[in-house]
Amino acid sequence: MINYFADDEHSTPINITVARVIVGTFIIWKMLKYEWSVYSQWPSPLLDVMPIFRNEILFVHIEWIALLCGVAGFCVLIGYRLQLSAWTGAVLLTYLGTVRKSLQLSHSSEILFTAALILVIFAIFAGEHKISVDQLRRTQDWDLNSLTDHLETPTGGFRHRGLKWSLVVIGFFYFQAGFSKLAYGDPVAWVHSSSLGRYVLFRMGDGSGRPLGEFLLQYPALLTFTAVLTLILEVGFLLAVVSRKPIWPFFFGVIGMHIGIKLALGPDFTDQIFLLTVFLPWDKIIWKFQRTDELIIVYDRHCFFCARSLHIFKYLDAGRVITFHNQYNFPDHLSADEIELEEAMYAFRGSDSYKGYHAFQELFRQLGFIPIAYVMSLPGVMQIGERIYQHISENRSRYFVCSEET
Repeated sequence: MINYFADDEHSTPINITVARVIVGTFIIWKMLKYEWSVYSQWPSPLLDVMPIFRNEILFVHIEWIALLCGVAGFCVLIGYRLQLSAWTGAVLLTYLGTVRKSLQLSHSSEILFTAALILVIFAIFAGEHKISVDQLRRTQDWDLNSLTDHLETPTGGFRHRGLKWSLVVIGFFYFQAGFSKLAYGDPVAWVHSSSLGRYVLFRMGDGSGRPLGEFLLQYPALLTFTAVLTLILEVGFLLAVVSRKPIWPFFFGVIGMHIGIKLALGPDFTDQIFLLTVFLPWDKIIWKFQRTDELIIVYDRHCFFCARSLHIFKYLDAGRVITFHNQYNFPDHLSADEIELEEAMYAFRGSDSYKGYHAFQELFRQLGFIPIAYVMSLPGVMQIGERIYQHISENRSRYFVCSEET
């Protein structure tokens, strides 16, 4: 787990991209998981909430609100108009979370507010999301020199302020849980074995078999240790983040805590564990699945469409082993006779060369998208793909902004 508060700059934008995909998937999952129509039929809320959240018109159409929130989550996932979709998703999640919490006091209601805050942060720092539909749209305004410089020049560091402040949000939610135990009660009584023991017995009263709960009840000292460790994990998480210390002990600690709660007491914190994965070192994980040998791409220096098509691939190269060249600066050991850039792009791996459709297939294979590369090689798919590539190559000037003169 990365403490982005200590260092929010990384060599690729992969981590913030995966985090956005996880958060978008989480929102879609929550919108599909809950039966929102139930809330409009409930006679009265358990909590007194602001009138706007009890508005009859909103209540009647709450399923459509949830659907719109799911659409916003999908737009966040792909990075389409991220500022608008993230702000919209945050507002809708706040409303849906308030309605759900007024009827059901549970962690599954509170986690919606956590996701809403993360969306707000993503909206504020929307420019950090380089692997996105928005970034592809931005390249429409780039000139050809900017596109080719991007491909052929080593990229610098990428800020991850969205993950930096999202980590603070997650840490704060743990902190308030631990702090409330210390500030609004007797801490000594809370960590006493009898307190947790009574709660374990209460939760076992529903008849569910919980072997871990039964085991803990046999050892009072272990119950006290568990309660103390819970306080340390909840309060210490945020303190470790803001003091720029390694946070992996708290990461694995809170995951273990959630699993232990599920096995001993019953409440399920799967959604919280899912959100925690946004802070994993995804660039290093993805790099494990990418090839480490050099892949050389040679493209047409005058083709605007070619340069835009390769734009995202540069960001996905976690190990920076893909090099891009044009017809004026490709390595001397490549044969100029076999390169016909007016017809296709080329990829070179060692002594092997790939042209057009197969060059893109090698790009996917290089970046770890093995299933895509495999499907592209299937009989029928390959023949259709080759024909589509050839048709686009021959008609670039008709369909796209293709070339610029030197």
